[in-house]
Amino acid sequence: MTKEELVKVVMAYEPDRSRAFLQSLPTSVLEKMVAICEMKLEKELTEQSIELGI
Repeated sequence: MTKEELVKVVMAYEPDRSRAFLQSLPTSVLEKMVAICEMKLEKELTEQSIELGI
């Protein structure tokens, strides 16, 4: 992903983050932030599946 795409993904998961701040970060940091966001989403979906008995 490009740096701008990474910024968009992080902003989708964490809208309170400043675009300017995110753009100032190195790509490697943004990639790690995206990975963390994906893990949080996966955990949330797993918890919801358990609650629904799926």
